[in-house]
Amino acid sequence: MNRLNKQFKICSRDNCSREIINIAPHRMSQPFFTEHCSLYCWKSDCETHQSESTKKNPPILHNCESCGCPFELRYSNQWANQIFCSKKCQHKTYRGPRVKQSIKILQFLKNKYLINPTDTSGWTSEEIVFQINAAHPALTLTVGGTSQKIKRYIARQIIIDVDSDAKPKKYRFNPIAINTPLESLIHGKI
Repeated sequence: MNRLNKQFKICSRDNCSREIINIAPHRMSQPFFTEHCSLYCWKSDCETHQSESTKKNPPILHNCESCGCPFELRYSNQWANQIFCSKKCQHKTYRGPRVKQSIKILQFLKNKYLINPTDTSGWTSEEIVFQINAAHPALTLTVGGTSQKIKRYIARQIIIDVDSDAKPKKYRFNPIAINTPLESLIHGKI
């Protein structure tokens, strides 16, 4: 058991001592953050938020990836990585075939952009597939299928082809779409 614990890093947020776990089947699986255990901890470190509460881990406002309305992210394991304000919004976004794969691809690229907006190097399809499949093996993304999905989003200017002549191609999220909820991006409402 000690060998396993040595493989995990501890979250870099001051008030957190959870391990960063980027592999499935853990509830906290997130392939996006390398220094934080969850979206909650990343937002806590990155955004200045005022809390009238004296709680150690107060709730943080986060915008729903379906309706765009703010909701509270909480420190507890089951609420720390929420991207939807309700089950209704989650079901509305996940309608249609293979939508979960598109959501995870866009969520990966969007969060990687938010974590480091100055990084213009991008991610290859292979890197995207490897990291998402490590955290969500039930998706079974393939490199070819991911490339096809990415091409659709390049045509709609949601994803940018960093260098079209390079092999393999690298992609990043288009900063213009950064404030648009994933549901609108996926279902063409922009």
